[in-house]
Amino acid sequence: MEFALIPGISILMCCHNSRQKLPFSLQHLQALHIPNGMNVELLVVDNASTDDTLSFAREYVQKHPLPFPVHYLQEPQLGLSFARLTGILAARYEFVLFCDDDNGLYPDYLEQALQCLHQLPEHEAIAMIGGQGIAVFETPPPVWARQFHLFGCGPQAQRSGPVRQLYGAGSLLWKKAFLHLHAAGFRWLLTDRQGERLTSGGDFELCAALQICGYRLWYAENLRFAHFLTATRLSLPYYQRFIREASVSENFFLLYHALPHARGHSRWPVRWLALREAGYHVWRLFALLLKTFSMHTRPGSRELRRLRIFYHSSRLHHLMHIKRELHNSWPLLVDWYRNLNNHLPQTSPKQRFV
Repeated sequence: MEFALIPGISILMCCHNSRQKLPFSLQHLQALHIPNGMNVELLVVDNASTDDTLSFAREYVQKHPLPFPVHYLQEPQLGLSFARLTGILAARYEFVLFCDDDNGLYPDYLEQALQCLHQLPEHEAIAMIGGQGIAVFETPPPVWARQFHLFGCGPQAQRSGPVRQLYGAGSLLWKKAFLHLHAAGFRWLLTDRQGERLTSGGDFELCAALQICGYRLWYAENLRFAHFLTATRLSLPYYQRFIREASVSENFFLLYHALPHARGHSRWPVRWLALREAGYHVWRLFALLLKTFSMHTRPGSRELRRLRIFYHSSRLHHLMHIKRELHNSWPLLVDWYRNLNNHLPQTSPKQRFV
């Protein structure tokens, strides 16, 4: 199946109760350098907001015009994955740039994206390119917060090149690849961030689905954006809540990793991977507990160990309760995987972008 798309970049900003955060993101969009001849648009998707986010966005853009058209959409079903799906399908251009409502794209972001697209390896079917989030803190952060990366911040690899997963913030998605997935029956199992709930993982699920279908992911270290972190997100209880609510999504990644080994609807490929991962977390917990008796401590090291112990314990807990995901989601994924052979022509996005 072929999809005719217009060369250019659609910036997708999904919002839920974002009145307080939008000025930060929109100010950065005002300062973007637009390469000559590049088609650009902004899609603002209101995801079941209760603070009149969409009206605020319209008023702000009227007072502070952007250098490209802005379109406003609504997605009543709460969940970042639903909002992103609405935006991706509505996007006019060939690439969709995920810009969250607390992200500030650096002025040269589009120029760097264009340069990266022209430099992609000819033989690679690269469907998603990720950049590097630079944390901008509302208040001075504790020492451990700079070392324990959450929230789509920090380098995603040691250098630019192929990677196995990308966080969604700041990522550039080749829409044609997504439409091939969608036509083949792909639907997000994870809702991702849902209102005040800290559930996540929709971006990593998309990465897993793209790779299952033969596409590749690429990290570009020169693609940089600011990620604004409020003071409320810099406490140990908040980090622990995020880990507890978000780490359950990793059960779904096991399902995707098990698909190449699927034999009918048998759950054993997933059970084997879950058992292997559980062994890893037990080993890591043992090593971390040994370090608690070390006499050598650096500032923030105690909190870092506490968070890592909490993460590995949470993963063990969720692995012990993977039966629900196996019962509800595994048959759906296996059926989707069986139907992939009739879809997904692989062509490098570099060859399609002008």
